[in-house]
Amino acid sequence: MTAARGGTQSIERSIKLMRALAARARFGWRLSDLARHCDIDKGTARRILTCLVRERLAERSPADQRYLPGPLLFELGLALTDFDEFKMAAYPLLDQLSSQTNAVGFLCLRSGDDLVCAARIGEVPDHAFTLNLGTRRPLAGSSGGAALLITLPAEERQALFERNCLALTQQATSVHPSLERLLNQSLEMGMGYNEGRLVPGWNSYAIALFQKQEAFASVMICAPAGHFTHARLENSLAVLKRTAQRLQDISETVFGRQRRPEPCPPFIPARVTPERLLDNLHERRERRKATSSAPGTQHTVPQ
Repeated sequence: MTAARGGTQSIERSIKLMRALAARARFGWRLSDLARHCDIDKGTARRILTCLVRERLAERSPADQRYLPGPLLFELGLALTDFDEFKMAAYPLLDQLSSQTNAVGFLCLRSGDDLVCAARIGEVPDHAFTLNLGTRRPLAGSSGGAALLITLPAEERQALFERNCLALTQQATSVHPSLERLLNQSLEMGMGYNEGRLVPGWNSYAIALFQKQEAFASVMICAPAGHFTHARLENSLAVLKRTAQRLQDISETVFGRQRRPEPCPPFIPARVTPERLLDNLHERRERRKATSSAPGTQHTVPQ
């Protein structure tokens, strides 16, 4: 292995570990389970995690020493102001969607092979639908992800679907048939369409949002199957489509506009300390006083 490849591999492994940490942010990981999940040697995983903890990209639970996502991940995300603006603009629309359909409303973002819950309005029992804010799961594991999958070219979609099935098989057995039926029905309906395929007694429907002709997010509703009678389902899907269009318009405004360059702060050399700046300011003031008190000198008072 070359030195360049070794450095790149370390970065790839670090990212893999951070993705896994984010996927179980509420519960954390034991070292052995995390290393096995990421297919990384336990000793290597420990060394990488030690570095991540030191840099605050990961942390350890005081109670049981499990590994959790670190605060630096949140701090770095604050720089993506467009995504924050888009998410905040989505909340009132999700609130309307939830109240008009009497269902739980979600905004989800695509993250590679995964789906991430970016916003949620409404409550369901935890045992029924565990897609909470920040939750990551394979795209094939929800109607929100299926809405994104069906927008991909057939070959790319199938390859991603197989990777998702492999990842989900590590968590549960015999998931492939259910996921395949969910994907096929979504392809047929032209939207994410899940009627009890994943959680018995619960239905969910989703529509993809696009950025630069690629699906990057989806808006989804979820409720008990008995809630969606024929007439109510027709009305709920109409509301969902209107909400998706409004979110699409907002995303084009937020992500499509040209940024104005932000004014640069004054340049201060790194080695100039605050104390030195105050000394310089004092010296300049003393020089001005000396100049103004010299005979025959005229000066103006700063406004």
